[in-house]
Amino acid sequence: MDALLTRWSLAASLLLSAVCIHLIARRWDDRHIFFMYPGRDVSELERSRARRVVWVNAGLAIVSVLAVAMARSDALVLAVLLGAPLGSTSLLIWETWRVGRSVAPGVVPSRFVVPLDTPPTVGSYLSRAQMAGQLGVLVLTVGALTWLMPQLPERIPMQFDLNGAVSRSGAPAELWGIVVLMVGMWLLVTVAAWGVARERWALPERAREEYATLQLVRRRTIVRMVEVIMLATNASMALTAVGLAYSAVPGSRLSPGVLSLIVIAGIMLGTLVPLAVFLPRAAKVRARLREMGGSNVLGTRPDGWVAGGLIYFSKDDPALFVPKRVGIGQTLNMARPGSWAFLAAVLLLPLVVTAVAMYVS
Repeated sequence: MDALLTRWSLAASLLLSAVCIHLIARRWDDRHIFFMYPGRDVSELERSRARRVVWVNAGLAIVSVLAVAMARSDALVLAVLLGAPLGSTSLLIWETWRVGRSVAPGVVPSRFVVPLDTPPTVGSYLSRAQMAGQLGVLVLTVGALTWLMPQLPERIPMQFDLNGAVSRSGAPAELWGIVVLMVGMWLLVTVAAWGVARERWALPERAREEYATLQLVRRRTIVRMVEVIMLATNASMALTAVGLAYSAVPGSRLSPGVLSLIVIAGIMLGTLVPLAVFLPRAAKVRARLREMGGSNVLGTRPDGWVAGGLIYFSKDDPALFVPKRVGIGQTLNMARPGSWAFLAAVLLLPLVVTAVAMYVS
């Protein structure tokens, strides 16, 4: 039974990746593709690119799920878990880049920022409910581990193979490493809010008050999405730490397969639901802002956009974050040293997820 549940959980993680890519690649209307607005109706060539990503992603998902279900080698399963999402993501990035290069430059306002009287602070973007939720999850996890630790043997199961058998044991103190990762994930929420707050404010000549209000709505929507995803991730990590500890208590009936399935299900729901709820909202607000300001990139340097508008590089612009020229959200000014530091920190996130997955795979 544990072997079956373990395979189900691994298959679910593959499906999670596939659904996320599908939501991005799926063409939502005639004016947007890959959540980008090309300034015109989507061409038939671009439609075919979106269909290519959707079908390749679906094919890889089906093949990878079947491989996980039937594979007898842990090495083969690991190759599938890494290869299938990487293949779909690579194709998505390639097609997005090709569409971005085909977008007409359009008009980019050359003037700099028009400051607001009271620029929003980092705290104005953060949700008190989310902060309380993160703190609550962290306190409950620490409390549960503190209570369980005295009941655990010197060595407990830390990793399981495809059949649910223990493949690695470790000291119970290793579970505190997951708590440290949870703190790091919580800090990433603040970093995301800080990045949004650092985005350059620019206002059009008309309807400045309404434009500023909508900009605040757009940015808070992005932060809310990150908050919910991070909270769900931390809740899943908490289940991992507490579940591993509880399953090692003598007499416990919690199996590794059940634990793995619960954790993967939590991550799936915590990722897909926020994406489905918040991305359409952000796209709608962004469309209204574009109508009012005449551009997606009000306040940036016209000569700073390179690679078809996918990259912003302007030494004369002190801003670290600027609105994306294509797509939803923000991008980095790659001419600023702080952008490279921020990018390096973000790239560590997959390593964190991989480290957590090792405990439940």
